[in-house]
Amino acid sequence: MSGALKVQVLGQAEMDERLQRINLASRKYLSKELTRWAIKAHKSAVDSIQGGTKTGHEYRKGKGGKIAHRASAPGEAPATDTGELVRGLRVMPSNEHTLSAFVASTAPYSWWLEFGTSQMAARPFMHPAFKATAPDSIKGAAIAITKGLRTN
Repeated sequence: MSGALKVQVLGQAEMDERLQRINLASRKYLSKELTRWAIKAHKSAVDSIQGGTKTGHEYRKGKGGKIAHRASAPGEAPATDTGELVRGLRVMPSNEHTLSAFVASTAPYSWWLEFGTSQMAARPFMHPAFKATAPDSIKGAAIAITKGLRTN
């Protein structure tokens, strides 16, 4: 996917080795929880793009400059304009074999918005979304593993 953003877990090789020892029931529950986390992060990213007050520069666009648009300021989530960024966000679900879920963007400029360029400060939307949803999702993952271990 063009412009895909992927969250990489540090120490994933060690985690994968340990997860191989977890029973199939735990893996299924954990897979569902990882997918839920990706869905929550997707919603959080969409909400941050489409909602909230943006404090960047206001400019006119469209035929005759009839449409006002307020851009996001550096550090804020991008302000929605054409809707391409939100339409391009996709949840890639987990399964019990891969135990990874992520949110990808098909918008070719999503990387530049998230991390900035030499000409533009970042307007992050994915990192804050995953960070905001992490505490509940980590608890959910622990519960999922425990639930799976108790099913045997």
